[in-house]
Amino acid sequence: MSPQSRITQKTLVSDGSSDFVSTQTAFLYLWQEEIAAINLSKYRKVQHELEDAEERADMAEHTLNKLRAKNRSSLSQSRASPGVSGSHHLI
Repeated sequence: MSPQSRITQKTLVSDGSSDFVSTQTAFLYLWQEEIAAINLSKYRKVQHELEDAEERADMAEHTLNKLRAKNRSSLSQSRASPGVSGSHHLI
């Protein structure tokens, strides 16, 4: 094989591998973008679920505080009433 044909063959192989690397690089870039989009979607879903859970917890806490206040109110009224015996108090 002549030196000139070796150079031409080497250039062809080099160009082919360059195309392959470019194609693979583009594929990896698109794959990374897809994975990033999936992760962002998962993050937003979990963030929304967290916000919903926090809202439910706030509502439950508010309801609990109302019940505690109502219980304290009924306890203080029953203690203040002279006709109610002490054995019926809520603890």
